[in-house]
Amino acid sequence: MSKRLDIFLQTTSTTIGWHGPKGYQTHDLAADSRAFVQGFANLKTGFELAGTDVDLYLGEDLLFFTTITLPLQTPDLKKAIALQLAMLSPFGEDSLSAFAAQRHKEGYTLNLYFCRKSQVTPFLEMLLKAGAHLTGLYPESQRYLTRDTKELSWSLWRPDRFGKITHFRQGKVISRDLCSNQVHAAKLKGRNNSSAIYSLGSPGEGAESALPLLAQPARVREYNMLPPSFQRPDYMKKAMVALAAVNLLLVLLLGGGKGLALYQQAGVLAQQIEATKTDAEAAQQLKVRIKKLKNRLDDYRAMGANNDLNAFMAKLSKELPSSAYLDQLRFDQTTQTVTLQGYTDDLHGLTAKIPDLGSATLKSTMKRRNQTYFHLEVSIP
Repeated sequence: MSKRLDIFLQTTSTTIGWHGPKGYQTHDLAADSRAFVQGFANLKTGFELAGTDVDLYLGEDLLFFTTITLPLQTPDLKKAIALQLAMLSPFGEDSLSAFAAQRHKEGYTLNLYFCRKSQVTPFLEMLLKAGAHLTGLYPESQRYLTRDTKELSWSLWRPDRFGKITHFRQGKVISRDLCSNQVHAAKLKGRNNSSAIYSLGSPGEGAESALPLLAQPARVREYNMLPPSFQRPDYMKKAMVALAAVNLLLVLLLGGGKGLALYQQAGVLAQQIEATKTDAEAAQQLKVRIKKLKNRLDDYRAMGANNDLNAFMAKLSKELPSSAYLDQLRFDQTTQTVTLQGYTDDLHGLTAKIPDLGSATLKSTMKRRNQTYFHLEVSIP
């Protein structure tokens, strides 16, 4: 069983959720922090708060959401928001906040979530005292970002008195609107180009229940409002940094000679690569040429044996004026037509010979390279 717990904080209640043998299970507990600990102890979840990773999710009734834009020249987005915090948040200094930025040509679009710090801190302190490992404090809608919904355009609706609907696109919050009245899901889909409308309450007409989404692990990565003082130190990361430093020191102390040898080998290898680069380019050009010749040979083979065509070629060599030479000759096996294109200094002589070639038509002539460029079509019987 996974020792991971979801806690959904609402104004009047608290809900816990966990993955158990029977799938994803939920249970409602008291909103009061002390009553919550006692209620959790009485539940048969299979684990305790101590040592458990806890993801906390704040209900829409505890959150304030807004969107702002900042110019691309802004050097530090977090600092810029901190300077405007008193104006952006209705809670003033008693605020916890998180934001996600999307870069555009015109600037940055920032979606911000705020909650009242004094309203959630007692609960966080209680969990920390109980030995829980707090991993994050997110808006409730982030819990429903799963493997199936992360790449979609969809909306999540909580149809309460002050209901809200949050719109997602490829895992990003695009907007959040007030939506208290029950609206047909088809209208919401058309307005926001959503592939699905999920509801946290009564699904309503055309909407789907969001509860089945909880069966999959959350793919939440943004809008973490958990204060640093409540975050669990990442001992693994520190250990990895220390280990890397020790390894680097050992390489410098013990592997200096070997490192020099490797450096020299790398230089020799680079020279060999450079030497073979020219041969590789020549081989690639030869490959292209072979392909062109093969295609031309296939065209010749597709023409097949044709005694009439051979006779025509002999007749063509005999009848054409000596001043004429061919630039292109194409044979259409379907229509039994030969297209001739070439140059001549004696257009009159060429014209006089056309009737001798059989069913021939002079399609066009033009001046090119101080000669007459002709286009002639001959039908082979």
